Amino acid sequence: MGIEHRVPRVSLREEDLLAEAHKRAGSCEWGTYDFRDALRVLLQCIRNEARLSHTGQFLNWRNITRVLTNRLLIEQEKQKRGVPYPESCEQPVFIAGLPRTGTTLLHNLLIQDPDSHYLRLCDGMYPSPPPHPEKREHDERVEKAGQYTTTMYSLRPELKKVHYIEATSPEECLWLFEHQFLDPVFAVRMHIPSYNEWLFQRNHDASYADYHEMLNSLALHFPSRRWVLKAPRHIFFINSLLKEFPKACIIWTHRDPAKVIPSMASMSYLYRQWFSKKTDPIGTGQYQLLSFSKGIQWAMSLRKQADASRFYDLQYQDLMNDPGREVEKIYEYFNIPFSDNMKKSILVWIQNNPQNKHGRHSYSPEEFGLTSAQIRQEYASYSERFHIPQESD
Repeated sequence: MGIEHRVPRVSLREEDLLAEAHKRAGSCEWGTYDFRDALRVLLQCIRNEARLSHTGQFLNWRNITRVLTNRLLIEQEKQKRGVPYPESCEQPVFIAGLPRTGTTLLHNLLIQDPDSHYLRLCDGMYPSPPPHPEKREHDERVEKAGQYTTTMYSLRPELKKVHYIEATSPEECLWLFEHQFLDPVFAVRMHIPSYNEWLFQRNHDASYADYHEMLNSLALHFPSRRWVLKAPRHIFFINSLLKEFPKACIIWTHRDPAKVIPSMASMSYLYRQWFSKKTDPIGTGQYQLLSFSKGIQWAMSLRKQADASRFYDLQYQDLMNDPGREVEKIYEYFNIPFSDNMKKSILVWIQNNPQNKHGRHSYSPEEFGLTSAQIRQEYASYSERFHIPQESD
């Protein structure tokens, strides 16, 4: 019997999702942040465009009810505390740039700094109550996130090669922005182009303020540490990010788009096979080609309006050739102390984590109806502006 016959039948109606969260959290106090409009848009686009399978219906239900329950628990924790959380983001480091440009490697290297703090998968999935150092490896959220990764890799073992994660691994900020229902990841998992169009047209100041408050909560018991955060989405909303974090240190990673776009198409196609009744590799390739092209043009226009000193541009090939030295240069640029202990920790991590440790992610542009020449032409202005070298085909 296939998985489609084993998953429960669930409802993605807004009122049913909210009722399930009320039941789980034992509360209906949502707080002041208004997430309802984004949730309604997401649900409408899913109904109209996503062509969900029964499995996709269930996966969305499980994800949305978890997030809604978290929102209620977060509000309960705020009301119990009674005062704002201490500031934890004086000089946060943000790793941004298109997906598949070395951001995961860089994230793992930067958190070798003992003065750093990072978002773990389990904290992003279950951000309330704030984690405590004495229980950090053994609290319930670690077990629940571990169950998630075990299930994911049992159903889609190929994803290990694309992006391997564990419950306590450093993870992307998307897990927090899911709580506002405002993140491009929804359009990676499913064919919902209207949602992505809407997402880029709206103002994100309020969602970054909500995200900031969540970071302060998560860092409550980890004072005097510097956040090291990662998400491709940050380059698309630089204006809102810098408004909320004016001292942010933004590392923008760059790589030959002819390598980035097919890799992203391959990852998206794997997720869409999981969520949808019918998937189209050619359509997925075209969507990734054009949506990220539009996004990168938008990001470049926003950057022109921002303080140039807040950005450090990092080429993928430089990072791969000498990762330790590139981290040291980043620290020098942002005037962050770089210790010998951190340098040693970086070397140890690199030795223990060779590239393709969990298998090689194999793909080609042609699988998705693309060619390297076509991709490079589409991204020519981006590559020219940042002097991005071509990699061999």
